[in-house]
Amino acid sequence: MNAATELRQVIAERLRELMAASPDLDTQVKLAHRSGLSQSSVARILSADSSATVDSIANLARAFGIPPAFLLLSNKVDVELLLTSQALTPEARQRLLGYAAALITGEHVSTNATRVSGVSRLRCAWVTQTRLSE
Repeated sequence: MNAATELRQVIAERLRELMAASPDLDTQVKLAHRSGLSQSSVARILSADSSATVDSIANLARAFGIPPAFLLLSNKVDVELLLTSQALTPEARQRLLGYAAALITGEHVSTNATRVSGVSRLRCAWVTQTRLSE
């Protein structure tokens, strides 16, 4: 499978996930209307039969109120990080990036985060950093 085919499948998968989570955009007709695309274009993108143009990706993302990059990410962790980062203030994003850099380099980062089942370490760190700054 070539890279373009894989990317078409990623976009289709993200759109199906978003549609399933959005009752107001859960059909091709609703998504087409909100995005300004034709229903047949939405169908071709969802079936990964057709490559989405940059304009189509932008319009589909706008319909869901998400950054266009979300539709191109194949890794679920990357998707979660992108969505989480969108809700942060610029200062909180900088703190989070500093924490992530420390994790990557292996530096010790002191946090008072308690391990909570189902919550990622990164999210715990963000919550801790946010509370420390308040």
